[in-house]
Amino acid sequence: MNTPTVEEHGRSVEERTKELNETSRHFFYIRIKDIPFPPSAMDALEVSIKKHMANFKVEFEDNNEKMHITLPPGEYTKDSFWLHGLRRELDDALDMTKLSTFFVHDPIRSIEFDIEVHKKLLSQFRDSQKKRGGEEDNIRSEEFIISMCEVQLKDLLERSQG
Repeated sequence: MNTPTVEEHGRSVEERTKELNETSRHFFYIRIKDIPFPPSAMDALEVSIKKHMANFKVEFEDNNEKMHITLPPGEYTKDSFWLHGLRRELDDALDMTKLSTFFVHDPIRSIEFDIEVHKKLLSQFRDSQKKRGGEEDNIRSEEFIISMCEVQLKDLLERSQG
């Protein structure tokens, strides 16, 4: 097999950075079951979301039982201070809109999303390896990340059932 060129390696790193940036943009929440959530609350929340969360994409799913928030596109892996600032802005917006009264972070869905992204990266690295060789370190790294996420997911699922 051919050793990857510097240009090919650069593309590989660029692909990974793009995927990791995408992962950093997504936040998943699940509704708190003990808190009543009448339709009138949703009407008020929609107005508040438009006012306080214009920078974010907010989607409600499963009859308002789940919420998915997407941060604006950006270079999150290069600028962790910017990402930290946006996360603080998101936390503040969740409080101002009162969404934090009804929703909490959904770690299970977040880990499932991370696994999906890292499996996609693993597939890309394996394809690259077939074409040009190399990528062993990236493949091992992605396999390790996936296995750690799967262990964490299994643990969360077991704790949520018992």
